[in-house]
Amino acid sequence: MQDTIEIKLPVSGKTVVIRNYTTRNDDEKSEDILYLGVNADQKSGVAGSEQSVKFPLANVMASTEVYVKRLTISIDGETNNIATQLGELRSADYAAIQKAVEEVVETNSPKASTVKKA
Repeated sequence: MQDTIEIKLPVSGKTVVIRNYTTRNDDEKSEDILYLGVNADQKSGVAGSEQSVKFPLANVMASTEVYVKRLTISIDGETNNIATQLGELRSADYAAIQKAVEEVVETNSPKASTVKKA
């Protein structure tokens, strides 16, 4: 397995290199955003009580953004100011990076996979 993946962006044609793995630090940074302000609701029922956790969509989106910024290594060979470069991409190009990063996260981050099922 390679440690990086190259993506050719659909609009600009730029080449983006992303990591093909996640780290514990990536997961922790993402979780910090995901769980921000999230509470568990306690419900009482006949068979006892159960808890449900609802993640605001904004938290889920922000959590994904953490991975995009952390896994993107370079855009057209440029490694400086990745967050700024990502913000200046056309929307379709950014979506292509986001999709590739989400696939890496689903494959490599057990915690992220569990949260998506919640």
